[in-house]
Amino acid sequence: MPKVRVSPDGVLEISPEISEISALDFAPISTGSVKKVVIPFNINKIDIGAFYNFQNLEEVFISDGVIEIGQEAFKNCPKLKSVRLPVGLKKIPAHLFDGDVSLEKVDMGRGVEKIDSSAFSGCKSLKSFICPEGLRIIKDRAFYECENLTEIKLNDKLEQIEFRAFYETNIKDLSFPESLKKIDNQSHKFDSITSNYLTDISNAVAQNYVIHYKSGDLAFNDDEFAVVNGVDNTGAVWIDRQRGDLIVADAEGVVRVIERDQRLRLENKWNELDRLEIGYFPLILDWLKCRNIPHRSVVQAIPRAEIPYFHANNNPKNWAEISRIANMKTMEGKQDLANLAHALGVFSKDGKQSKTATDFIKMYILDNYNEEQFHAKFSGFDSVETPFNPEFAKFFMEYFPKNPDFMTVTDFEGETFDLLKNCYNNFAKIQELYPNKKVITRHDNERLTPEMVANALREYKYDSVTNETEFLANTISKFGYSQSDFDKLSDWFMQGKAIRPEDMVLKVQGDDENQPVTYELLDKSDPLGAVLGDITNCCQTVNNTAESCVRYGMTQPNSGFIVFKHGSDILGQAWVWYDEKAKQVTLDNIEVPRKVLEKISTNPKIEHEILDCLDRLGSGFDKAMNKKNHTLDRVTIGKGYNDFNKILSSKLSTIKRPVKLSNYQGYTDAEEQYLLENFSNEFTKTPKQNAPEQIM
Repeated sequence: MPKVRVSPDGVLEISPEISEISALDFAPISTGSVKKVVIPFNINKIDIGAFYNFQNLEEVFISDGVIEIGQEAFKNCPKLKSVRLPVGLKKIPAHLFDGDVSLEKVDMGRGVEKIDSSAFSGCKSLKSFICPEGLRIIKDRAFYECENLTEIKLNDKLEQIEFRAFYETNIKDLSFPESLKKIDNQSHKFDSITSNYLTDISNAVAQNYVIHYKSGDLAFNDDEFAVVNGVDNTGAVWIDRQRGDLIVADAEGVVRVIERDQRLRLENKWNELDRLEIGYFPLILDWLKCRNIPHRSVVQAIPRAEIPYFHANNNPKNWAEISRIANMKTMEGKQDLANLAHALGVFSKDGKQSKTATDFIKMYILDNYNEEQFHAKFSGFDSVETPFNPEFAKFFMEYFPKNPDFMTVTDFEGETFDLLKNCYNNFAKIQELYPNKKVITRHDNERLTPEMVANALREYKYDSVTNETEFLANTISKFGYSQSDFDKLSDWFMQGKAIRPEDMVLKVQGDDENQPVTYELLDKSDPLGAVLGDITNCCQTVNNTAESCVRYGMTQPNSGFIVFKHGSDILGQAWVWYDEKAKQVTLDNIEVPRKVLEKISTNPKIEHEILDCLDRLGSGFDKAMNKKNHTLDRVTIGKGYNDFNKILSSKLSTIKRPVKLSNYQGYTDAEEQYLLENFSNEFTKTPKQNAPEQIM
């Protein structure tokens, strides 16, 4: 069969033997005879301009095998009416449907994150459009000259609308989501817009329009003043949605709050006010006797959800004290100071935290840095997008007094980097990477150190990384593994990947993901097994006491690693092995992060969920191993340094002389074992009673 051919009824047929389709593939056929295109699952890429200028094409169906579509792929198809895009597509490429004047319906997946430049430009028959759930960016002229487009529903994750995205459409009203960070000048001249916050909307949107607030309408026009921020001689107005207050910022950046009851009086008496010039608010403010809140730089440094907390305790007083001492002259300097103040908790609703942060900044920072030095050291904190994290504040205040350059590192090539900004912006992710580590602790092996944080932030470059070991390299680099560690682990990793699925001895079906606590046997191609010890703070890591467990679990068909999860969080892990001679599966130990243990101690329900999970795991091994024709008499759990001993000792019996793994001389925590499941009837599982001794 040729690559493509056209059926008598105009359907383009594509060979199942190819994986990409391009304009060159259509040279043997008459493109004018194509009315319908069905892209089969074997196609993973549609090349740039593949179906450009198909004059009679009316319908397109693209299967979910396609993961990439090039620019202008369906440009200038004047009769194209209906398109179904693959669900996994992340981006609608530039000019994809540019000039498709008959296009009425586009069915796309929820995961589209970006609509690129002029993607739907000139689609004159498009009347409505619903943004996919994951959409974040609408690029310039995306819907330019869609003259019959009257309705577009924006999603709640949209962050950016660029230049003339909706220009020359027929959209009259538009409701902006709270996620919107930027809308460029001349996006479109709407009759009205709806938003809770309008701090980043440029003047072309604001002039001459009625602004509808979700908690009460206010009418603003160019005879009174424009609602806008970031443009000279203008001010900003938005609603505090949690309290219903009206927040006003004037052209000088002074921000004030009009409380809800005052706001309602303002709306009722709006027509009684004298004419207001653009950006000039003193008449309103004096009339309502509003209370002050700080400079615009502060409001812009606080995540929106935290704005209502600013008046808690002595936060305004603490901020005023820092501002007076710092005496920043530029907006840039004020913003940097506000960002650091937020990061350390000056604006926290916890009064003690606010006072501690204020005193710290006065003592260790303001006397030691002028404005230029301050900007060089502390710029780049993305405060408005990063909620206050008390653990970062502890981390900073613990190490900064000892060494202000505590997050400055030198790479292997001798180049120096200050990772402080990245540390702040990514601290929550670092905590996820080290779930068992604490900033303040008496135990050294539980402490989150600057070295660990730097390892998580730096990009280690290893020699001899291949396509197969790239995932492993990226995983272990976050924990600061050396080149020699990588060489050793990559050798084990490749040994494990070389084991054919049919040769794997240890088997268990994955757990039901709807369960509160679940188990999973890691695949040999999953590099997580190499770093589980780092996550649970045990010795099961390369160059450590239990290195042999890592090697055996990564390289042997009768061994592996079980990961327990609570939701999406790793609850614990166990090295697991099957001994064919003894017909026994053993979870050599179960290691759990200390933070998880603390969580369990305050929530007894999790104990029962863990025991239920272990019961399912024991039964799961029995089913899977028998299916592989490997007899299984029992499933046991090592007692060694088992973090679940408190839970298991009251439920499971102990085997006095347990079976050991044959032909293995390395480290083990299974010198003593619990009996989880017994399938041989050799002895019965009885709570709090020892089982009969095993004959070795």
